[in-house]
Amino acid sequence: MKTTRKQFFSTLATGLAVAVARPISALEIASGPGPSPVARSFAGFVGRTFQVATGDSRGTIDVVLDSYDEKPTKDGTHQFSLTFVAPGGEKLTQGIYAVEQEQMGRFDLFVVPTRHDGQGRAFYRSDFNLLGKPGLKTGETLAPRRP
Repeated sequence: MKTTRKQFFSTLATGLAVAVARPISALEIASGPGPSPVARSFAGFVGRTFQVATGDSRGTIDVVLDSYDEKPTKDGTHQFSLTFVAPGGEKLTQGIYAVEQEQMGRFDLFVVPTRHDGQGRAFYRSDFNLLGKPGLKTGETLAPRRP
């Protein structure tokens, strides 16, 4: 897949707009070992269906959260990845999509196509890199700020 300069800057601009709309400062540190509440919320939805608004004539497509993979906290950064599968092989390009799940509600997600398998399924990944406050120690996690 070849990305043009125009596509790159368009994606970059969209990402910056999302970052401004939902700044990382909205996160705060929660003490204790184990997965962050953000990751735990996704972990409970493995195997469940999410609807992705395609922005084209298809309207929405269904994808299933296949897995989440959480990395150990390192240098104040909390990382995890979500893998989604489109059972019918529906295609999405790399970009930000409105995603909805009955219990989780509606949210925006940056999705990257990763592969197709021999059964015709399409796989997509979303990576999260949550930056902590200075001094975040290994084992400490991040949690959404409560109003």
